[in-house]
Amino acid sequence: MSSPSSFPRQRAKKRFGQNFLADSNYAAKIVDIAEIKTGDIVVEIGPGHGAITRLLAEKDCTVYALEIDRDLQKILGETFSGTENVRIIAGDALDFDFVSLGEELGRPLKIVANLPYNVATPILFRLLEARCVIENMVLMFQKEVALRIAAKPGNKQFGALSIFPQLYADIRSELLLPPGAFKPAPKVYSSVLSFTILKRPRFYVSDELMLKKVVSSAFSQRRKKLINSLKKIDDSADLSSIFKGVGIDPSRRAETLSVEEFCLLANAFF
Repeated sequence: MSSPSSFPRQRAKKRFGQNFLADSNYAAKIVDIAEIKTGDIVVEIGPGHGAITRLLAEKDCTVYALEIDRDLQKILGETFSGTENVRIIAGDALDFDFVSLGEELGRPLKIVANLPYNVATPILFRLLEARCVIENMVLMFQKEVALRIAAKPGNKQFGALSIFPQLYADIRSELLLPPGAFKPAPKVYSSVLSFTILKRPRFYVSDELMLKKVVSSAFSQRRKKLINSLKKIDDSADLSSIFKGVGIDPSRRAETLSVEEFCLLANAFF
């Protein structure tokens, strides 16, 4: 395996939202946060120039590095050609079948990723859909997105992006990275969050699709009272009775509800 200083370099491509991690100290901190153990299966999304991949390869684990960029696939393949515990996978995280990989290997997956800003949210939700085969995740986001994911009810950052990650995982804010840690340097700070996937959702949900509808409707018109913003879900529903049945004041606004209260509302609609 090449030393980090001898890794071939490729210019970032805007269409892939690439900002390569260039600071080895931050790369080491991210790997430490992941708490890799002997025999672990690690999927790294967007390995880029291999700053994190190299450190993962030093652990007694198996690394599946998922890369969408064909040029980087070739570079990574050459760089890690003699590294038995690293496998370069050509593919898009939004299409990749994480569940099949986990089931095939018979071991839970650990996910490590410096996510491209432009697709970070859909990739997060893709991973949450595959949570049955995932043990934990260490993911990097734009700072503002990370704040929204980890926000608590009553905080102006709390919204639809907060509900599902908090329903399915314990989330911790781990690390803040300055623009200078990347090449090219983005215009914003980045934040690393860790997600420990729960064995079951934090609260009972009878129908996840209904929960998505309730959350989407509630936050699509944040300034409206809940009883007004939820009317479009079901015109025939007796909303006053639904709110009364779950003990929630219908005049409240979406950002004041807890994750549990959203689940109670969704269950009442089902």
